[in-house]
Parts: sequence; C-alpha cells; structure tokens
Amino acid sequence: MILFVIVGRLGKTLTTSKLIPIIETKLFDKIYVFKEKRGDPIEGVKYITIPDNLLTRTIFRPRLLRRLYELLQIIYYSIYLHPDVINAYQLVPKGWNGFLAAKISKSICITSMIGGFPELETYLKFKKLGKKINLYVLRHSDFVTTKGITVTEYIIKHGIDTSNISTFNGSINTNIYNSKIEQNRNIDLIFVGTFRELKGPNRFVMIVKALSRLYPDIKAIMLGDGDLYKSTLSLINNVGLEHNIVLKGYVEDTYNYYQQTKIIIMPSQNEGLSTAMLEAMACGCVPIVSNVGCQNEAVKHRYNGFLVENYQDIEKYVYYIKYLLTNPNQLNTMSTRCQKFIERKYSSHAQAEIYSNIISNTLNKSYSNKKKKVILNIEN
Repeated sequence: MILFVIVGRLGKTLTTSKLIPIIETKLFDKIYVFKEKRGDPIEGVKYITIPDNLLTRTIFRPRLLRRLYELLQIIYYSIYLHPDVINAYQLVPKGWNGFLAAKISKSICITSMIGGFPELETYLKFKKLGKKINLYVLRHSDFVTTKGITVTEYIIKHGIDTSNISTFNGSINTNIYNSKIEQNRNIDLIFVGTFRELKGPNRFVMIVKALSRLYPDIKAIMLGDGDLYKSTLSLINNVGLEHNIVLKGYVEDTYNYYQQTKIIIMPSQNEGLSTAMLEAMACGCVPIVSNVGCQNEAVKHRYNGFLVENYQDIEKYVYYIKYLLTNPNQLNTMSTRCQKFIERKYSSHAQAEIYSNIISNTLNKSYSNKKKKVILNIEN
C-alpha cells in the first residue's frame, strides 16, 4: 500500500511524532510526506516540499499564491502517486486539500484534527462558512482522528459518525525524552509554546511574579517565539523578574531543559493535546495546566499533575505550584507517574497499534461500501 501524508507546516518534532508509529505498523510499502520544509530524514519516508522561493511572502508572492500552488501540488501528486490512503493533518487548509485530493484520486481519506476546538471553529475571517466546510469535510472523510474524547464528543454532536472516529496522537520518543540521565532539577518552572495570547506567556510571568514573594530565588525558563515575545520580555523587566525568568527563544533540543525542570506550566486558553507537554512529562516534569481541549487525556488531576479549570486563575496555579515545591516527595512521585504514563500510552508501539486498527477499520468499511455499490448497480 501507498500512504500520502499531508502535514504542511508542522514542525520537525511533531512530524516525526506522527510518522514513527505509522512506519512501525509496517502496513505501507511507500510513504510520501507533503511538508512545507523538509523534515528529519526517516527511513522509508520521502518528502515532497514547496519550492523555497514560494515560502518567502512578498508583494509578488502573496500567501494566496503559495496556498494555490500547494493545493495544485497536492492534487498533482495524489494523481501521480495514486496512494491507497491520504492522511491530512489539521483541517485548514491541509484537511481541505487532502479531502479534495482524495476525492479526485479516489483514495481513502483520513482527516486528523490536532488543534482542538479552535481548529474546527477556524481562524478564518468568515467563521460560519469555515465551520460549515470543516464539518462537511469531517462528515465525508472515510475516517477522522482526534486528540481525545473531549473533541470526539464535540464533533459527534455535530453529526460525525462515531464509528468513523478514533483517537490518535502520535508517539513520544522516549529514547530522547526521558529522565534516565542523572541530572539535578535546578529549574523550578518552564513554559513552552508560541508567544501569543492563546498560550498565555504573560499569564506565566504573573504566576512567577506571585510566587516570587514567597520564593525570591525561584527560577523559571520560557521556550518559544512569537508575536508577544518582545512584550513578554518587557513585562518581565517591568515587574522585576529579569533575574528569575530566562527567555531562550525557539529551541530544537527541548529535552535538555525538561530534564532540568521540576514543573511545566501551560495556562492556555485552548489546546488540543500538547505534544510539548507530553514530551516534558516523559522527562519527568509534572504538569500544571489549564483544563482545556484534550489535556485531561494525559493529565490526571492530583495523580500525575494538576488541572486548572479557569485558565486565567493565577491563584490556583500558584496554589498547586506551592504544594509541589513544599512537598518534594509528592513531586517525585508525580514525576515518576508521568514518565510511566507516557511510556505506556504514547510509546511508538502503543500508537502504532492504534493506527493499525484505524487503517484496518477504514479499509474494511471502504471494501464494504464498494461491495454495496456493486450489488446496487447489479440490481439496477
């Protein structure tokens, strides 16, 4: 079988997270991956990329031109390769493109939601129209994957057949993301994510500010970049935390920081199921995160972390952080539970088994539908 995976702008880590368990299923003879820029080399995977000169947005090369070229490229390769299965990650625009390409090439279409509710509601200007298109794509895809039960239940309410949905996250490479290396955890808190309001970098700063009154030497680090990077840096200086919080910008080897950190904080307004959080948990970081999206799929409240019901509740984050910092034995217990949970549920083997079942169910349904059509044509 041939698989055509459309990941678009997904980063290297996320792309690898999706591909490794797919490869481990050993169901596909060839795997082609459409990606904006080439990802890490993976045996058995061939990348298809957008020409570099189209990636730079100028007055002569607007985003719309790149999007159009991307669509035509995906359709061309879907016809040329004639894959058995097309699996597109994220609804807009990759899910739309993958769906259209699958219909043209008569391939099985799997649409994977990875961004939670905002992905369905869309970031487009015309939200109602965008949501209608998203729901149409989901209803008419052969199969849909989500990050967890919260999103699954939501799309079922919007008319998606429950038998056509499964949870598939992708794997965490525990050979890299682990805490087997003996290392002191000299960083108290870490924030990882794009610097935008949705992720709450400023809320993180205010959490550290509240803690600094009790822990003047508290040490925090922030990984990531984005529109709010400069304003976050200004806020840190304005509230006098320049000696407590270090901004590192975007980094590839996040495990180097996770392995030195006690607690990961994610005061997000929305999430799917954060891969960064799962990687941090694999390294033994205890999560204190907002209870949004599918975060509760991995964070079990008071067992291996804490869930905050109101993402803006600074006092609640502070309360849970203080509890862990003043109870090192409980912190260590939760840290161990995090690692074991990730190894059990998000290993490449566990996720490969899930993807294998998805393909098996999809193929069986596809075969059954084709058989019904043949019978109907004969009867007519």
